[in-house]
Amino acid sequence: MIQNFTSKWPIFAPIEIDFDQDRLRDEIVLSNILTKSKIATTQQVDGKNFWDDQKHFKDHIFEKQKEVPLWNDKELTPSTIDTFYQVNVTTFDEDDLADVWRGEHKTKTRIPLWIAEDYQWHYRSDYHLPYLESIVNSIGLNYVSMIRIIVQDPPSIGLIHKDSGIKTNSEYYDGGGINITLNVTTGGANLYFIDTDDNERHVDEDNIKAWHFNDGALHCTSEVSSQRIQIRIYGNHPNYKSIMDLNRAI
Repeated sequence: MIQNFTSKWPIFAPIEIDFDQDRLRDEIVLSNILTKSKIATTQQVDGKNFWDDQKHFKDHIFEKQKEVPLWNDKELTPSTIDTFYQVNVTTFDEDDLADVWRGEHKTKTRIPLWIAEDYQWHYRSDYHLPYLESIVNSIGLNYVSMIRIIVQDPPSIGLIHKDSGIKTNSEYYDGGGINITLNVTTGGANLYFIDTDDNERHVDEDNIKAWHFNDGALHCTSEVSSQRIQIRIYGNHPNYKSIMDLNRAI
């Protein structure tokens, strides 16, 4: 159902950004920046994924969610399938090249780094990705903060999780914040998420190059069949909704 988004932010909306997916993929792969990526998983609590409420994503395509590696204190649990890896393209100091969050779940202080450090970051000096930079420049941002690459190599399934909260993100967007995904390669998988009416939705990624996604919604991916590369762009835009296709928003 198409909703009225004049007064609130959609969970998902296509973004009108045109770029050459093959060219961007080749630049990323040939740069070898993916060799710097680190696993992006969550904590094991009571023997399961912290975020998995056992009520959603019950279809058979999600069965391997129970087999992904999770953090048990500082050790990863045994697993039969992998999950997300990530690496940051921009930085504000040398400690954030693979970090994404600040704080901890158990103390309820966890907050995304792009919200905690919401200002101009700079591109890391050890890798040069000029085509990616040109795409980011074309968006018309006031400034760019975190840019991170999310990669999955088979066998891999994107674990069930939230990166933030719906309210926290909405306040971020109210201040001009953005959350844009560049769809470089799908890896044969799709994004699945739970909308504000508690319905399971998915994105047909073969037909969309870029989108807005409020990652405070519970989400995951199906299993990949080949390498999947997605780029998350955060920063500040003078009129974020103006670049969204609100006719196809959720």
